[in-house]
Amino acid sequence: MTKRSATYFQDVIAQTKKSLADGGLTDEQRAAAEAFCRDTANISAQDLATYNFFFEHMPEDDDDIALVILKGHLLVELRTREFVLERLLAPAALDAARLSSRQLICLAESLCLPNSDPQWLWNTARHLNKLRNQLAHNLEPKDLQREIGAFASNFKHQGLVGGSLIGCLGNLYARVAALTDISRNPDFRVRGRNAT
Repeated sequence: MTKRSATYFQDVIAQTKKSLADGGLTDEQRAAAEAFCRDTANISAQDLATYNFFFEHMPEDDDDIALVILKGHLLVELRTREFVLERLLAPAALDAARLSSRQLICLAESLCLPNSDPQWLWNTARHLNKLRNQLAHNLEPKDLQREIGAFASNFKHQGLVGGSLIGCLGNLYARVAALTDISRNPDFRVRGRNAT
């Protein structure tokens, strides 16, 4: 497996801009490229590093589904753990807990408001964990393709592209990373239930 460059995401942005300038795109491709350029126009250096880290560790394509799911799960779990530790007042107290992925996801969800966006995020992370468990505990998991299709449909229902498995995993990873960034804001710290 070849690794992508450490500037992969910047390279994608530059290539997208070049494709727009060169022309030859269909109307649908042009609209998607323009939307991508708008979304990434003011991307921070920290976000670039976060996205590059994801792509640097993922396979180039979806050919090896097991590897894609296992690596995607590890990357999402890494950001989920980072989110939890950012939200806690005494994160070192959690070190000895050795939480499973499912427990970590449930803890992360408990640190969010009970709104539809975090509920979708953590339900989707649980779905990814289920896929990972199927691969980790079965040589030939039954209905794996159906489960992958159901996982990808989570993104389509949210109005997200969700074409490739890597794209879906990247979106989930980016959402958890963004939540982690927000959690670094002192106004977002854990408070008592009745605190104002």
